[in-house]
Amino acid sequence: MNKKANSEGQFSRATTKITATETTRKVEFDIPNNEVENLKPMLIKKNHAKGLYDDFFTINQQFLSYVLSIGLSGKDWEVFIWFMSIMDYGNKILMNQETVVKNTGLSQSQVSRALTKLKNNKVILEKKLNVGKYEISFNYDIINPQMGFKGKANKQNVEEHKALIHQETPYEKRYNIEGNIDLVNPKTGEVFQTVVLTPEERERQEKLYLKQMKKERNKCKHENQTKVGKWFVCKDCGESWEDFVNGVDDEFIEEMKIIAGEE
Repeated sequence: MNKKANSEGQFSRATTKITATETTRKVEFDIPNNEVENLKPMLIKKNHAKGLYDDFFTINQQFLSYVLSIGLSGKDWEVFIWFMSIMDYGNKILMNQETVVKNTGLSQSQVSRALTKLKNNKVILEKKLNVGKYEISFNYDIINPQMGFKGKANKQNVEEHKALIHQETPYEKRYNIEGNIDLVNPKTGEVFQTVVLTPEERERQEKLYLKQMKKERNKCKHENQTKVGKWFVCKDCGESWEDFVNGVDDEFIEEMKIIAGEE
């Protein structure tokens, strides 16, 4: 018997039957017709890491590679690591500089310089919270959402976090002539990490890339679009969109080799 109550505190009368053999487990759900619209039978894979830590957040190792590339000093790292240790839900850091000074043992000027560098490189972001009821607002900091996620992993929180990632990512992803992805610091042009893709990953990236290009092309409301080689070009506004994924097209690779002086 399913003992989980719904939002009104009522228990479902659906039942689950499990039949075991030496190699498998067969699960059958018996759901009353009047509950079919409100129940979704499913199997959820057990999370063995649940409860492993008392306080934690999900971290993006790719972003750590970016942080390593921006030349933080030892003092900068101390501030950054302390921020990660006290980060609240939504990646919020609800602390003033005096509190940072007190807890890190650094001077006011050292903390100020560290914050300036972290913010200039978009590791730390400034946000403003408006309280409409009282017509006031206050500023607070967050660790870049691309760095990690802390909070309840419900649909709304995750969707909002994804949106912030797209807005605040401080580095660019570019396909190279080998068909892999370079992570580039746009300020310096430095490639701080190369993501080597498997054939399956390249196929998946190609589909995502083409989907994005189609989405961007559809934003153009002009009808005078034509295909020129590997590009769709709008003759009215001059915008253009690639129709393939760099690195997957062999002809493109050969062209890039010629430009780079390799042939």
